[in-house]
Amino acid sequence: MPLINSLGLTPKEKIRYGLSLAFTPEYFKNHAEEIDRIVDWRLSNPQPPYAWKRQFMAGINFDATDRVSQIKAPTLVVTGSEDRVTPPERSKRLAEEIPNSRLIILEGTGHLLSIEQAEEFNEIVLSFLQEASKEKELKV
Repeated sequence: MPLINSLGLTPKEKIRYGLSLAFTPEYFKNHAEEIDRIVDWRLSNPQPPYAWKRQFMAGINFDATDRVSQIKAPTLVVTGSEDRVTPPERSKRLAEEIPNSRLIILEGTGHLLSIEQAEEFNEIVLSFLQEASKEKELKV
């Protein structure tokens, strides 16, 4: 974790810093108790350094651009309009390359949109799964 360790932060500060990027600034500021619960959970369930490094490297190096057009299953791509980890433009490009995909952009949410807008996110996913299931039943 040289990138974050070089900042000289404690484990708690590192987690808070990462969360500050994953949530919108407004959510991070207005949901302090929830952020504290997440930080406490992450501190009591630490990610091993080797796993962090592998996840980080996968995020930097993984590129399936040449294969996503081969995806046959109905695909839902959900992003937050304020995502600073995976910018929405990347999600738009991904959805454009996957046949039979649907792009949903949740306005005013960041990377952790499933927490920021949990109810709306769950409704979107459940609705998509129900529609995909009905489409499959019609084909059978």
